[in-house]
Amino acid sequence: MKTIIISDIKGKTESVIPYGLRIARALEVEADVLHIIDTRTVQGHYSSFSDSKSISPGSPLSFEETINKEKNFADIELDKLMSKEASRLNYPLKIKTLVEVGDTEDIIVDKMDGTDPVFFIINAVPDGFVFRDLDEITDTFKDVGATFILVPPKIKFSDYKKVLLITDFEPETLSALKNIKFLPEKFNPYIEAITVVTGDQSDDLETREETWKNEADKILGQPIQKIETLKGDDVVHTLLNYIKNSPWDLVLLTPHKRGILRSLFRNNKMNFFFEHVGTPVLIYYDSGE
Repeated sequence: MKTIIISDIKGKTESVIPYGLRIARALEVEADVLHIIDTRTVQGHYSSFSDSKSISPGSPLSFEETINKEKNFADIELDKLMSKEASRLNYPLKIKTLVEVGDTEDIIVDKMDGTDPVFFIINAVPDGFVFRDLDEITDTFKDVGATFILVPPKIKFSDYKKVLLITDFEPETLSALKNIKFLPEKFNPYIEAITVVTGDQSDDLETREETWKNEADKILGQPIQKIETLKGDDVVHTLLNYIKNSPWDLVLLTPHKRGILRSLFRNNKMNFFFEHVGTPVLIYYDSGE
């Protein structure tokens, strides 16, 4: 397994890189810190960078000059950050820093083209250069089917000992669980699975929950310790209230075409959830989604 941390050194919030390095240390896997120079940004499609930088007044940078400037900036800033973090880690972690130019999605796909499974660490506050907004993050990783963790600013890494899995207990969500087997293998966490129902949706839920749990336990190689059914008409607020009432190290989500997961993954609700959850969220996909 490999962790790839999407560099956010141009963002306005605390960097996610230290968090990602500590995940890699906990998992005892190698880590790549990937700084992407998206050619859309360089061309000024949604950034003022190429419009505002010039060699001299009235002399804008060429495309190649802008790329070289960005590369030099990334090399310097990443070198400073990695030097500082290496001394703090006090662990022989294998780390590579990569600066790549191109289309963000193409670069991510290229990084997944290997035999080892990969998951990505991303700042939950988009930097406006690699990703414009949360919609672009989730759309990009859904398109490529990559597992990723969204980390809110100022969150310090701690071992994933208490994990909340949000699901609708549909059998179609089971196969995706294979992509997160590394969690019980490495952390042996307490896992709780929850769903949200309205008053008229719970007729056969108990049977579905039991069947789903039996299969999920087999896939994960560890029993899910608790099943919880929440009632509420507003899925997002019901979930957020439950999460905030008890500290969690990690929240797990996978998209689904029905039930609360379909409701939650509507862009406006999903963005609100990510902006207010205050806990790292791991999103994993099944190849059929």
